[in-house]
Amino acid sequence: MKAAQLKQQAQTSVAAPELEQQVRFEMRLLVAQHDLLDQQIASADTRVASLLDGEVSQRLLSIPGVGPSTAATLMAEIGDIWRFTDVDQLLAYAGVHPKEQSSGKKGANPETSWTMAKTGNAYLRAAAYRMAVVGVQHNPILRAHYARKRAAGKSAMNALGHCMSKALAIVWGVWRGGKGFYPAHGSAGSAERRRCRS
Repeated sequence: MKAAQLKQQAQTSVAAPELEQQVRFEMRLLVAQHDLLDQQIASADTRVASLLDGEVSQRLLSIPGVGPSTAATLMAEIGDIWRFTDVDQLLAYAGVHPKEQSSGKKGANPETSWTMAKTGNAYLRAAAYRMAVVGVQHNPILRAHYARKRAAGKSAMNALGHCMSKALAIVWGVWRGGKGFYPAHGSAGSAERRRCRS
């Protein structure tokens, strides 16, 4: 679709006559590259989806904001969920737990005194970010959590950071709880529900 749009725009765009052949050549290369990348992404998604046919992956895929690639990342980077004795250990492993950066001025400014640690698994943290961004729109738990943080005066990015932690808490509960996502019950067991209150 985008490739066809590029072709149409190239045909109707203005260029110096002496550059027309060169522009056509470069556009053909760019369109071919775009088509190839689209095909490779589709093939990769299909391959990942074919690998995610187990019970755990199906439960993770029930979480709004988790697609095949994100589910694969969660499973690959977390590994054995039971090695974490509580959800805080998982958050620390991902590097989404808070750290103080105010040099002894704890609580002086809620927006700047605490930041995400970002010292853990970067791939898992990126998955949590994707879950948060999509979840604010499509996951009722994350949407409500984001709204609460914004209403409390948090900046958009700060609130999104809290949603990253919440997203991993949901993963923790769904994975360990043995059931798919169900928003009416918090969908992630007692550990996630405790996290939801924070």
